[in-house]
Amino acid sequence: MSDSDKLVLIMGAGTVGIRDADVLLSLGIPVALCKYDAHPDDIKTAELKRLFVRYRDQDVGKRMKLYAARGSRAEERAQNLEREVGSCAGVIDELDFDQVELVIDATDGMEMRNHNEIYMPHNLPFAINGGADVTLVKGLYFASVPNSRVSANWREYASANAKIVSCNTHCVTTALGILANVIKDPDEFKARLRDINVIFNRRHDDPHKGKNPPQFVTVKAQRYHIDEVDYIIPQAAGMIDTTVSKWPTEYFHNVVITLDFHEPLETKFVEELRYAFITYPRAIYTEKELSHQKTMNAAKWARINDGDLPFPVYMLHPTGRYKIQLFALTPQRGIVAASTADYVLMRTGRLPNAQRWEDVFMYTNARAKYRNESFVHIKNAIQDNLLKYDEKAAVFEGTPA
Repeated sequence: MSDSDKLVLIMGAGTVGIRDADVLLSLGIPVALCKYDAHPDDIKTAELKRLFVRYRDQDVGKRMKLYAARGSRAEERAQNLEREVGSCAGVIDELDFDQVELVIDATDGMEMRNHNEIYMPHNLPFAINGGADVTLVKGLYFASVPNSRVSANWREYASANAKIVSCNTHCVTTALGILANVIKDPDEFKARLRDINVIFNRRHDDPHKGKNPPQFVTVKAQRYHIDEVDYIIPQAAGMIDTTVSKWPTEYFHNVVITLDFHEPLETKFVEELRYAFITYPRAIYTEKELSHQKTMNAAKWARINDGDLPFPVYMLHPTGRYKIQLFALTPQRGIVAASTADYVLMRTGRLPNAQRWEDVFMYTNARAKYRNESFVHIKNAIQDNLLKYDEKAAVFEGTPA
């Protein structure tokens, strides 16, 4: 079997794993998925069924198979998957692991057991998708962002198991990577910045779970994602302090990044930074107002429903002479999918002529789709809808401009 015939195994076909699979399939990469169970009232079951429908007429979709995870009642759960999703090839042990070239583990807590029972015995390379345990990957963090350890040492990631970091780390490292694109020199980055403060106002849970939101908010001063950000953006190491809290929202985390500079800010630098966010292909920029509702509407008008964005949304606000605040919305569900696709391309060697991280990054940007929409459309359409919100609302919603 040639490498191009092999497949990527998604362990944990849930909120994140389904979106990873969607982007990989759009690039023509065959996948198999493993899910514990299926229930008719579970949003993840409905999303998985839609994924099979989306690709059913494509060759890559016809190769897609679904398996039930190990554990009790495995045969019964396989039957549930067949009934509710419309496809199930049996229990995961029935998969021919010689067909697997890479595993993406999106099980969120089962990665160690999966490693001991499946990955290690079958000598399968893998990445942990936002899981907590970094022992398995020897502390190797991955986010596909510019001016990072990834872009500087991409061949290391092409040959080693890694942890593809979670949503808020993607949001912060993307912002700092864009900042580093403007400052350029890592030594100048360290010299110009005094401190970086990050406030993580987390959403209380994913949408559609029906959980009651918290009545009260507690803010904790604690290290949160700092190790991951320091590793991926080494020029920012030692500068970052964080606070974290949980708020009664569901669709987005709210992140506030305060950049504190040694010298007064020049207007030219602020505008260069604003332009960098406007043009970066995996970020959405908005001016003057960052609204959950308007962002969800702008996405809906771009054919991305339910606030299910693959990119963070930023607003830049200079604060006094020495500080810039970046306000951001972090979409929890799809934000890691693009990085996962880049990692898969690098790790499997599916771009044999790639000579640098940017080659993979640009390939994914140009060819990948998310929920049937191109990355270019998602970024520019949503950004344009936010910029011209009242005008677009009049067109799409019939409200007065």
